[in-house]
Amino acid sequence: HSARITHVRKNSAATEAGLQRGDVVSKFDGQPVKDFGALTSFIAQRRPGEKAVLEVLRNGKVLTKEVTFQKWR
Repeated sequence: HSARITHVRKNSAATEAGLQRGDVVSKFDGQPVKDFGALTSFIAQRRPGEKAVLEVLRNGKVLTKEVTFQKWR
């Protein structure tokens, strides 16, 4: 269970956190990410300025990325 990132906008919270196209998000603040819908649901519950820790798989390595949320555009 996970969500693959297919697009990262310039100057977005994802870009600032170091997320890249092709990254696979497996956990959001310790909660398993079942699919992309679950990931967007987790994100929608956050307000600008709040943070979350994502567990990301990139090129066979597990990375931890902290995201600070911005206003939805």
